Amino acid sequence: MKNIYISTLCAVLLLVSCSKKDDPQLLISTEAPTSEVLNKKDCSKEIKGKLTYNFTTEFDMPGSNCGEAYISTGNYSGSGQLSVLGNLTSATKACYSYIFNQTNVIGIHIENQSAYFTAPNGDILYLTNDPYDLYFNSTGYATGTCNFYFAGGTGKYENAKGSFLGYVENNLQGTFTVDVKGRLNY
Repeated sequence: MKNIYISTLCAVLLLVSCSKKDDPQLLISTEAPTSEVLNKKDCSKEIKGKLTYNFTTEFDMPGSNCGEAYISTGNYSGSGQLSVLGNLTSATKACYSYIFNQTNVIGIHIENQSAYFTAPNGDILYLTNDPYDLYFNSTGYATGTCNFYFAGGTGKYENAKGSFLGYVENNLQGTFTVDVKGRLNY
């Protein structure tokens, strides 16, 4: 009787273990990494610096169709110095709505933004962003952080990738600054 019990238990264990799906965390690749993978280095470069933007009517930035739910900021022209890129110019236009606390306006929500950097040699870096919020502080400025991503460009920045975090200070009188810190790969 004991032998039948042990035999039955072994058979059940064998069947259960055979029906178990492979655990992807336990799979080990027997394939050797290629020389391309082994020699691949992180070619991204740190970028940091500060840009200052001013409202302008000198051009009409394409994109940022705000629709009915958002208001256009209008066009802003910027300049500043970023490590790796040097002295550059920039243009941006965004769509925003107000942030309310009951009936009081406490900030600005930036939904989408068209933006680009122009390097000293004329090459352009296109930017995309995540939506972000700026809240009014005691000095009357709207401040907050934003995430931007490099989305290609022209010339040597054609395949640019990377991102940066920006700290924004907007004086709500046609000028804002962005402190930039991130990485760029091109």
